Amino acid sequence: MIYERGNAAKQWILNELGRHFGSRTCRVLDLGCGDGAKWRGFLPTHPVMTVVGIDTDAVAIARGREASAGLKNLDFRVADAQKPVEGTFDVVVAMSA
Repeated sequence: MIYERGNAAKQWILNELGRHFGSRTCRVLDLGCGDGAKWRGFLPTHPVMTVVGIDTDAVAIARGREASAGLKNLDFRVADAQKPVEGTFDVVVAMSA
């Protein structure tokens, strides 16, 4: 049940991002992104949105890079969310952290 509510919350956040930014360029920082599965279905329909996903789990990041190889607007980095991330972002989310 908790997992299902978590998925509903993630979907709500994705819907709100899409609604708010529409076709405008947007850079998102996802803290604790895991393998980024939530972005793989979303970003193909939002090509002007760029997501930088960070996680300390190098295995999850490697899985995400492999699974998202065709997406040019999804960048995975092994990094600690408690340290500054290079770049500027319009939105910061922590949906899986």
